[in-house]
Amino acid sequence: MSVPQALLAAWLEVGQALDGLLQSGLDVEPAGGSTAAWDATCARWKVARLGEDARFAAAREAKQTRGAPRPEFLACLAAVTAASEATVKAAGAGLTAAQAAAALGTLRTFLDGARAHFEAKSTERAKKMFGHAMKAAKEHRYDVAWRPHALSCRTCGAPRVSDGFTCAFCGGPLDDAQNLHVK
Repeated sequence: MSVPQALLAAWLEVGQALDGLLQSGLDVEPAGGSTAAWDATCARWKVARLGEDARFAAAREAKQTRGAPRPEFLACLAAVTAASEATVKAAGAGLTAAQAAAALGTLRTFLDGARAHFEAKSTERAKKMFGHAMKAAKEHRYDVAWRPHALSCRTCGAPRVSDGFTCAFCGGPLDDAQNLHVK
């Protein structure tokens, strides 16, 4: 089964529209603010802008940490959805009913994924600078209980060569308090 070139071009157009929408929507800092790119995106999709107080209130209500206000983004996404459905329907004119339904179903899944991606990224908490180090430090990473041990055997002076608590050469203990000898 070959896919018509017009349908491939339509999918490319949809992907570019979503990429531009997500990029400009997520690049807005602080949350609920505005950038020139977001203003251009809203103008392209003919979306009415919220007032400044309403923009920041909407971002606070949605618990956003960055990005354009959620209502504006969803309005732009609705416009992209309508345009994308029209584009895919026109490009897939030669498809059977089942193929056209599958193409539109895939398109809706794609658009829902874009919405979910925006919502996840716009509410994502910033990671602290030492977050990974603190988490790793709090985890217990030792298999055996701590016991005092030597780096070398006090009996024969051989270095410790295994994780065991006996000397590999003479069999002497490496973990008693009297045997703590470091060369």
